Amino acid sequence: FYKMALKEEAVAVQAADGPLAAAAQEAQAVAEILQMRLLQLPTELACSRLAAALGGTMTGSGVPPVTADLEWTRGAGLRQRILMAAVYFVADSLNALVAGSLDRTDLTIGAFTRHGDAAADVLPLGHILKSDVIAMANELQLPRPMIERAQAEALSIPDTSTTNVSGLTNADLERYLSSGPDGVAPAVALRIERLMRASERRGAAPQMMVIE
Repeated sequence: FYKMALKEEAVAVQAADGPLAAAAQEAQAVAEILQMRLLQLPTELACSRLAAALGGTMTGSGVPPVTADLEWTRGAGLRQRILMAAVYFVADSLNALVAGSLDRTDLTIGAFTRHGDAAADVLPLGHILKSDVIAMANELQLPRPMIERAQAEALSIPDTSTTNVSGLTNADLERYLSSGPDGVAPAVALRIERLMRASERRGAAPQMMVIE
C-alpha cells in the first residue's frame, strides 16, 4: 500500500491481484477514511510470466534447480520489485513522488525488499516506532482487523524472506531503540545489532570498485 504526493492530493496504490492483493478491502477502506484515490494495479500476470520465462532460461542454461525456500524468496522479491516498477510508472505519469510505508522497526531489522518496498522517494514513517504507527491507526479509526493484525505481529515479529527474527518481540526492539543496549538482555541486544548491520548493508548504496 503506497502513497504518492501529487500537489496537495495523495493517491494510494495497491496490487489488484496475486498475494499482495489480500488486503484489498482494507486498502479501499483506508483510502476512503483518508480521502484518497485508490489505484489497484494488475501486476500478477507480469510477475507470473516473467518468473516462468526467467526460470525456463536458467534451467535451459544448465543452472541447478533451486530449493523450495529459495524459490519462494526470489518469487516474493520479484513480485515486490515489479509492483514498485508499476508504482513508479504511475508516479511518473502523475509527476508525483512515491511515499513508502516502512517504519523504524522495518528499517531496523531489515524487513524490506531491496529495490522493492524500500524503493521510495520519501519514508514518512521512517522515524516512527511500530507502536506509534498502531496508535496513529487507532486514532484515525482505520479498519479494526488491520490494527489487530499489526498488534498481534508486534507481540512476536514475524520472519520475512530476508530476516530471521524468531523469538524477538517488538517490545524488545523498541526498548533497545529507546534506551540502547542496556534496555534489553545482552543476548537480545546482540541479535538486534546483527539485524541492524545486515539491514544497513542491504539498504546502503551499491559499493564502488576501486581500480588501482
